[in-house]
Amino acid sequence: MAMTLKAPKTVVHTPNVPSVVQAAQIAIVTMKLAKVNRWEELQARDVAELRSIIRWDPEQLELLQKHSSILRVLQVSPAVTVYACPACERFGFTGPGAKTGKCVFTEGCDGSLVRASTMNFKPPAKKPKPSSSST
Repeated sequence: MAMTLKAPKTVVHTPNVPSVVQAAQIAIVTMKLAKVNRWEELQARDVAELRSIIRWDPEQLELLQKHSSILRVLQVSPAVTVYACPACERFGFTGPGAKTGKCVFTEGCDGSLVRASTMNFKPPAKKPKPSSSST
């Protein structure tokens, strides 16, 4: 009986958030797909093996490279991820259950914190436009 190969899973990240948040989401989703807890474990894996199970686009690889300094801090369980302020562009690390809210990084900043998701981004479903009925 022939073994069937599964197609690589595509990592989908949230657009329109700070790039450090995008990089963290890409990294965490990648670690979950590769079934590792930390980035170092992922780096120890064979590149060909990773490419057989995960697919990144060039933009995602660029984001991971740009923010490579944060990757070693991220963790799947217990979750350690990034939260950032789009207004002042500062960021920090957060654990499970941390609440986001007003910026805590810069005094007087009115920005709201955005946390990196630990799951693939799913665009909101488009609501069907109501049909106009003619009378």
